[in-house]
Amino acid sequence: MTLSKATTAGRSKEAKARKHLTVDQFFFYQNAGYSYDSKTETPEQGRLRCAKELADAETIGQGLGYVLEWDFDECPDLSWMSDEEREHDHEVLCCRIPDPENTRHSLASLYGITDPGSRYRRVIEAELAAEAIADLDREIETLDAH
Repeated sequence: MTLSKATTAGRSKEAKARKHLTVDQFFFYQNAGYSYDSKTETPEQGRLRCAKELADAETIGQGLGYVLEWDFDECPDLSWMSDEEREHDHEVLCCRIPDPENTRHSLASLYGITDPGSRYRRVIEAELAAEAIADLDREIETLDAH
């Protein structure tokens, strides 16, 4: 009985979100993690906010011309896996946004991405774009302060 109520509530939240979010925002609502400030918002409000922020970061990153490069992680740390899991082959990747002024440096990067599917890749790309945009915003604020 409790399980079906939770499932119904989950479907209800998702149906409501679908009505209020763009296609891209809804993608992140369904596929990305989220955080929330328990003092100012509910978990659902945090989930909606994070989905919108990631969709915005994806769009802004594209507008800024961010290029996301995927490559094999040369030295992956798989110590978190069980011995049994490590016996199997895994695709372990890294993703980065190269700095257009010096491509040897990255605006944002993440390594150790294990067996990512296309949805997870998109979430990673949006998260890296959000990180690079936040750094750019801080840099602009610093310059404006002087």
